[in-house]
Amino acid sequence: MVMFLRSGPIRYGTSIALVLIAIPFKLYFIQHSPALPFVIAVMLSAWYCGTGPAVVASILASVLSGWVLAPNHSIYVLIETSLGMGFFLGVTRAIGKIYESHLKTADAVLGLTRTLEERDRKLLTSEQNLQNEIAVQKAILHSIGEGVIVTDASGRPLVFNPAAKDILGADHKDVPFEQWPEHFGLYLPDTRTPFRQNDLPLARALRGHAADNVEIFVRHERKPAGTWLLVTARPLRDASGSSRGAVAVFRDITASKLAANDQNTAREAAEQANRAKSDFLSRMSHELRTPLNSILGFAQVLQISDLPPRQMESVEYILKGGQHLLGLINEVLDIARIESGRMSLSPEPVRVCDALEQALSLVEPIAEQREVTIRIVVGNHGDQHVLADRQRLAQVLLNLLSNAVKYNRYGGQVEIICRDVSPGHFRVSIADTGLGIQPESIGKLFSPFERLDADQSGVEGTGLGLALSKRLIEAMGGTLGVESIVGQGSVFWIELSTLDDPLHEMKQSSESDLGALAANTAACAGTILYIEDNLSNLRLMEHIVANRPEIRLMAAMQGQMGLELSFAHLPDLILLDLHLPDLGGDQVLKLLRKDSRTREIPVVMVSADATAGQIERLIHAGANDYLTKPLNVLKLLELIEHTLGSPKHPLQNGSLAYAETDYSK
Repeated sequence: MVMFLRSGPIRYGTSIALVLIAIPFKLYFIQHSPALPFVIAVMLSAWYCGTGPAVVASILASVLSGWVLAPNHSIYVLIETSLGMGFFLGVTRAIGKIYESHLKTADAVLGLTRTLEERDRKLLTSEQNLQNEIAVQKAILHSIGEGVIVTDASGRPLVFNPAAKDILGADHKDVPFEQWPEHFGLYLPDTRTPFRQNDLPLARALRGHAADNVEIFVRHERKPAGTWLLVTARPLRDASGSSRGAVAVFRDITASKLAANDQNTAREAAEQANRAKSDFLSRMSHELRTPLNSILGFAQVLQISDLPPRQMESVEYILKGGQHLLGLINEVLDIARIESGRMSLSPEPVRVCDALEQALSLVEPIAEQREVTIRIVVGNHGDQHVLADRQRLAQVLLNLLSNAVKYNRYGGQVEIICRDVSPGHFRVSIADTGLGIQPESIGKLFSPFERLDADQSGVEGTGLGLALSKRLIEAMGGTLGVESIVGQGSVFWIELSTLDDPLHEMKQSSESDLGALAANTAACAGTILYIEDNLSNLRLMEHIVANRPEIRLMAAMQGQMGLELSFAHLPDLILLDLHLPDLGGDQVLKLLRKDSRTREIPVVMVSADATAGQIERLIHAGANDYLTKPLNVLKLLELIEHTLGSPKHPLQNGSLAYAETDYSK
């Protein structure tokens, strides 16, 4: 029941007030129903004030109506009035309870209605979201370029997007999964053998196995040219891990496949052309050198003959042209070897000053003719070593120096500057005071047969020197560059990686280790022949045996020299460099093993080439061992001790002996 009054005293006071208000109505307004005002007061008290105040109002109303204000008051009338008031109190309370129940029921119904409406709204929202997600997924499946196929556990397609139809060139059309290879024209990568149904990536995924990057060739009447596919398939599993189907994603790789085939074809064609070029150059070299040998040979014979001056001048022109042609042939062959990757280099520590001295000894006569002054600025880098092939480095320096002299002005200057440019890198710059090079022409300098305007200057050349030099320096891991100012001159420079002096490294070695080995080798005696064209390596070997007078060291800087010393002195050990200026180390080894006098002499190859194939080849050719550069001094001493443990020859002085004849000319 609704009660608007909550405070107890107010409720009770209100009930009493209602009864007192009923007295005037009884006395003055309602004469025919004297109890009606009190009944109304009791019912209002019961409705608004509650049971307790209604009981008080009922008692007060009974007393006032049935006793005080009654004309003939008696106990009977009082009881009758009280019972009547109680009846109306009970009726009012019953009606109130019914009303309260109605209100609760209405509230419950209203709450349930709201709950149902909220649930319906959420269901509607969820359904809309689901529809949106389905629409987005369909849009994605319809827009992506990859084909997507989803099947149930039996292989029945659930999803077959448009890209799958376009790539395969056909729809599934409820074709049984077992007939897919025939229906879609699926072949193995050999393009001839049909794919077996059980081997399809989707079939493997249905069995619970993943399939990654499987190539399939598709060919049928709608795709007669064929299409290459790259397929990935995965099984679909539920929360328990059971397989419920499979999904396959594939894409068209025909373009990349054709590009790869074209690339392979182009590479094979290039390799074939390169082989043809190499064969051509090799044959042309032979065909040109053979008659050139006769031309130069007979020209030299005529040169030493007693000819008239005019004829002698003609012979000199023949010799000059022949030497020019021979140089051209050699440079063309070198460039061809570099481009084909067959240039044999021997990177090792090379003392820069040694290479410069070798090149300068050949350039100085030309400089004297043109009155060109050569100035060297070495500073404290006189003993600097770089990683390079000694012969090829000297060849590059010779080419740069000869250009600096030939293209210089008469009475000009050439300055050679050696310096460090960064940690681990060393630069040799060669500056001249010539005419300089136009900026737009610098890019052409290193192109084969490009001489810019040199043909008009009367300076001889082939246009191959700079191209060959750049390729050689790059093959040794360095760089070659140029800077030029028109009217002032040009600066050509090379940069190479620096290395420590091997002799210095040997001096820094542990004295105890070297001392122990020295004690072992002290009891050894014999002759060692070292065939090596690098002065730094020769100095290193001389230093190693300097304190061992019982060991005789002989040295040869050319292969033919080494053979002559080997046949004449029969050394106990031969250390043979692989790259020599006249004969290759492998050729020297072959000749040593062919001759009965030197067949049993131990030969140890020394080279910077540490590849397994090279080592195996030379060991198979007859070498007893193989040492790689930079030399490991401890290993070298162990090898000497092991080889010379039983000396075979009487001991001689420990001086360093060199071959006297130069067989390279």
